[in-house]
Amino acid sequence: MSVDYYMYSRRIESISTADCIFHSPQSSHLVAIPAPIYLKFLAGALTGGVGSVIGNPFYVPKTLSQANQGKAVPLMTLVSTVHHAEQGMAGFHRDVTAYIMGACVLNATKMVCYDVSKGYICNAAGWARKDVRTSFCSATLAGFFMTCTVSPFDRIRTGFMSQLIAFVLV
Repeated sequence: MSVDYYMYSRRIESISTADCIFHSPQSSHLVAIPAPIYLKFLAGALTGGVGSVIGNPFYVPKTLSQANQGKAVPLMTLVSTVHHAEQGMAGFHRDVTAYIMGACVLNATKMVCYDVSKGYICNAAGWARKDVRTSFCSATLAGFFMTCTVSPFDRIRTGFMSQLIAFVLV
């Protein structure tokens, strides 16, 4: 989560710098306005996609290990099985597009809903942004919306992984 948030905050800065800082006609100072929601969504989606590509090779053996119902299989045996059964390193990126799409939607929803709901809660309740109540309410709302938006992608990913499990462990 901390890596996702760091990447998200850096992408927001780089994507929205030109759109969010302007010269105020009333004063000689630069005025910063918050990034629009579509740019926040784009930054979250980019970081989710990058994280998915990096994390997918670790996700495949972990899922195979968890799905194994028989005798315990060492991790290196699972890795070599996937490597040999799926044409080398490509086996670790099998059906990676479903993972990328799901991660883009998940990360974008998580970051945008948390950020936007935190602002609304601060304004409505009068709590500080760093107040525990604000964080709890924002996280609850973000979790609800994440569940709604990511569920279809999780079903697709589960189908792909069950095919891989049936292929490798049998």
